[in-house]
Amino acid sequence: MRNWVKITMCCLAALTVGTISAYSQNNDCNCPSVAVEKYRAEILGLANSMQESASEQCRDTTFMAVGINLLWAGIATPNLNFEFPVSDHFSVGLYAGLKPGPDAGVLSWPRWSPFDKDRENPVKWAHLAVLPYARWWSNETFDGFFVEGDLMYAHYNIASIQMPFGIYPNIAKYRMQGDFYGIGASVGYSIWLTRHLNLVLSAGALGGYRYATLYECPWCGTEIGKSNGLSVAPKLDVSIAYHIFRTKHSEK
Repeated sequence: MRNWVKITMCCLAALTVGTISAYSQNNDCNCPSVAVEKYRAEILGLANSMQESASEQCRDTTFMAVGINLLWAGIATPNLNFEFPVSDHFSVGLYAGLKPGPDAGVLSWPRWSPFDKDRENPVKWAHLAVLPYARWWSNETFDGFFVEGDLMYAHYNIASIQMPFGIYPNIAKYRMQGDFYGIGASVGYSIWLTRHLNLVLSAGALGGYRYATLYECPWCGTEIGKSNGLSVAPKLDVSIAYHIFRTKHSEK
């Protein structure tokens, strides 16, 4: 209602300016032309100010962004991301991804990956990951460059995976099942694709502690020892997010 009142006042001000101008041009007015122009400029300034104020009083802002990490999806890990703005430069969110293995019973997921085909294949990769985070945005929330802080919990059950650069050699020889608790940081950039969709690119690293048990074969086997210790993992994110808007009213 307040915005409609301001818009009406702007229209009346514009009408007043037009009337004064027409009257001063077509009639012998007692008012000096300089005074008329001054009054006209003041009215126009007031109208512009009211219009800008009305637009600021009512604008759309993101209530929640719902996204998917395309890289996680690429390794057959269904995932969702929920992110909420908390100020003009900060947001908080939560990633969660689950990839059950072929032996997960009712939780078994379609076997998209080559190493999920059958039990004769020694390769196994199943995991659950939960990652809460907070982001600081240099421009404004959900736009441009950001710095991110992360926490992570993951439960994993993997075997016969040859990791790059020879890291985690036990995974290539045995089945490792356990938990990881980590903390990390990353930097990224958000690009708006449409009014509701944006693309998020980020890269960083996570460090933490793992608690794991080693087994002699991918699907069963006797426990052969523990593999507890510090771990470091890269963190890459290529996400598409859909933004749900709400209308923000500011009181002035």
